[in-house]
Amino acid sequence: RYLDAEDSKPGTSHEADPLGSSAFVQKRNKKLKAHVGGAGHRQLPPHKAPAAEVRGSATAFSPKVETVQQECPEKDSSPLPVTGMKMLPNDNQQVVEAESSNVAGLGIPMSNKILSGPGVTYPCRTPAPGGNKLFHCPPKKIMKLVGQAVKEWGMIEDGDRLLLGLSGGKDSLAMLHTLVALQKRAPVSFSIACATVDPQTDSFDPSPLIPYLQSLNITYHYLSEPIVSLARAKLQGDSLCAFCSRFKRGLLYSCCRSNNYNKLVLAQHLDDLAESFFMSALHNGQIRTMKANYAIEAGDVRVIRPFVYVREAQTRDFSVGCQLPVINENCPACFEQPKERARVKKLLAQEESMVPALFFNLRKALLPLLHDDTYSAMARVVAAVEASGNKRVLAKRPMGGDVS
Repeated sequence: RYLDAEDSKPGTSHEADPLGSSAFVQKRNKKLKAHVGGAGHRQLPPHKAPAAEVRGSATAFSPKVETVQQECPEKDSSPLPVTGMKMLPNDNQQVVEAESSNVAGLGIPMSNKILSGPGVTYPCRTPAPGGNKLFHCPPKKIMKLVGQAVKEWGMIEDGDRLLLGLSGGKDSLAMLHTLVALQKRAPVSFSIACATVDPQTDSFDPSPLIPYLQSLNITYHYLSEPIVSLARAKLQGDSLCAFCSRFKRGLLYSCCRSNNYNKLVLAQHLDDLAESFFMSALHNGQIRTMKANYAIEAGDVRVIRPFVYVREAQTRDFSVGCQLPVINENCPACFEQPKERARVKKLLAQEESMVPALFFNLRKALLPLLHDDTYSAMARVVAAVEASGNKRVLAKRPMGGDVS
């Protein structure tokens, strides 16, 4: 800054003296030589370190900076492909083996996939010295929004045991890396584990996540149940998506109970909350959306959503930019035909093109609906209004005789 101020003074010109041999620069160079010229001299503090090159001197000062963790580019190449799978016959159980020994190009040996039984737990291994190079630090915008949500809603406390519902999509993988980054800088201590539910359908195979989580040294629970077959046998008047969602959530709750996890982490973001709000209002006549932090009906597990302030575009850019091994879900019941959520997403995108602050405003509007106590208060108001209306109807009816 001083050099810039010196250059901007009236009458100062570097055309005749391109090296800038002013008295100030010469004095500054002498100080630099005194600090970096010999072994016995001290270095300048980082906040006083000058630029890489100083005019009028051949001495270049470039203090050594150690980069702890770099942010990934937000928009780069496409996600890494997952390994193809093939079925192998077996009398006792069905096993799926990888066609290649590498998963997502990471050089990780592929593990077998058990398609029957209570599930498999892959414990965390001893971490290698120097940290894991497969972890990526999310952008500052995501970390700021997640930190704000965690603080405002009291999502994570000291000693918590978190279980992340990992589907292998862009949002859940981004949540995994965000939680690990948050674990390193949070003032409280908590543990992280992941669980995946395999519905045993040909269109969705999350088994490549097994070696990927092993390489990250994260405890991993692989839960496999024939959800689609059970839905076809037991489904009565309900949609397959709703049945599958409830079944998966029940398996995750059971995993939390059997392994002493007190909080289940889900990766729904602000776009999901807004879409759920409009779908509930338009089709169910209720003002509801996903809650940020609440206890399930049994009371032994809490569900938290640290991405409630994060946009979907942010998680997508992070996952694609860092080339996370995203597994595309192609369930025929969910993705073959455009569904209502896709229509609402398109509607909101069209409105956002005209109102750029749409989701910022929706976030403020949805804030009361993220609290668990809001719905009980709303239910009391509705009950009181309906009771008042019934009383007025009874009061207007004549005493005796035909009410009709």
